[in-house]
Amino acid sequence: SDLGKLPGVAEATSTTEEPKPMYHRDPSDWDRPAVPVTKAYKNEAFLSSSHARHLRILCEYEETMQRLRANGIRATIMFFGSARSKDRAQYDDALAKSRKAVAEAPDGSSEQALARGTLERLQKSEWMCEYMEKIRQLAQRVTEWSIKTKYSLANQVSGVSRATTARLIEEGRKSPAGGR
Repeated sequence: SDLGKLPGVAEATSTTEEPKPMYHRDPSDWDRPAVPVTKAYKNEAFLSSSHARHLRILCEYEETMQRLRANGIRATIMFFGSARSKDRAQYDDALAKSRKAVAEAPDGSSEQALARGTLERLQKSEWMCEYMEKIRQLAQRVTEWSIKTKYSLANQVSGVSRATTARLIEEGRKSPAGGR
């Protein structure tokens, strides 16, 4: 096969032949300079390429999970939204800047057309301000609940299941973490 002719790729052996020795590269290529072998996880060019995007995404999840656990955070709730969402104060500030950009741009210029387009897109997103505030209120309520609940970190028994922790708390036993 053509793969066996590439440097660094050994030829496959068939079951009927004697096994051929596996070389880093085909001995017929020994007159060529050696091809350096780089581990994929140390290859910056590969890791930065589109081919390794899924690995970078996985690393973001894993590294974040390790950092949260190192800080005693065992569970999270995520709220997904739009990067373009703004709260009312941010929206009003962006609206004032956008209107100013339209007013200051020369009439009929491409700069004014661009500023008008930005203003129109911003105005179409105003409806999200209400939901941004509601999401913040919900996040605050969930956080306050999690601090007050019997399942808070202060009431956790390290290395014990949630059901066992709840039973121990109800029985009034103290947990090693200092809770009741």
